[in-house]
Amino acid sequence: MDAAFGLVPTLPAARARVFAGCDLGDRGADGFISLREAIIATNNTAGTDDILLPAGTFSLALSGTGEEFAATGDLDIRGNLTLVGEGPASVIDGGGLDRVLHLVGGV
Repeated sequence: MDAAFGLVPTLPAARARVFAGCDLGDRGADGFISLREAIIATNNTAGTDDILLPAGTFSLALSGTGEEFAATGDLDIRGNLTLVGEGPASVIDGGGLDRVLHLVGGV
């Protein structure tokens, strides 16, 4: 994924349901959306977005720092977002690669 993906026009608020692990990186082309893909997608919508996480552990695996569009490293949140755990335990594990979440621009 490249940083340009984070620069697409703003769309209406969205609700995304995560169906795969944390870092697929194929922008949903496989029919599944990862947590990283969901955050990148909701960064490009107006209003408050929701991401629904099933029970389980979502591990960050794409290392990298210094970019602000969630392509690598931490999950950069650029707008109003609510993460909702659907199961008894939804965990996002940063694996020591970087922060887990980064609120860009004081959102």
